[in-house]
Amino acid sequence: MEPVIELVYEGLYMLRVELSFLAVFAFLWLAGHFLVAKNDQVKSRKTGPTGSTGRRATRRVDESLTPSTVEPEKLQDPQWVVAQVSALCRSQVQRALELYRVAVRAGLNIKDMPANDCQQLYSNLVTAVIRVGQADDALSLMKDLRRFQHVEAALLASATKLCTSKQLFADCLSIYDFTSQDPALEIQDKS
Repeated sequence: MEPVIELVYEGLYMLRVELSFLAVFAFLWLAGHFLVAKNDQVKSRKTGPTGSTGRRATRRVDESLTPSTVEPEKLQDPQWVVAQVSALCRSQVQRALELYRVAVRAGLNIKDMPANDCQQLYSNLVTAVIRVGQADDALSLMKDLRRFQHVEAALLASATKLCTSKQLFADCLSIYDFTSQDPALEIQDKS
């Protein structure tokens, strides 16, 4: 009997590293499951029964909405268009661009829009189309903006930096050349 015990002891001694690894792995696995369960309980307490986290409510975009099905009254409301286009720019750039174009055709009066809304609309659209590699659309949006209001230096800087990061150098230069013709544009940062 003693030789069997000695043989088992020697076997365990030779497998000491592997057994230590298994023990540590089992401990970490159990700790991970415990922490995930605890984290889920904390999240459910924070959100409450309605699911809201208490953060500022943001306007949600209607995913089933297509520009062709929108009522013309909504397309002429600058606040609604800016909110919808801004929400769509995050994930559906083509639909945002289409909604903008349909709204302009439906009679959205950009000249009478508040300057903040106008700059927000165009900066969201320009940066979104550049992010997806459509710098020619960005240039046409800049032309639209310049027809109605002046192009701000911050928008030009964002467009230039995004075009450069996407290696759209020719488009970057054409956007700069176009916007630099605006006498109201003051570029203070030369970088």
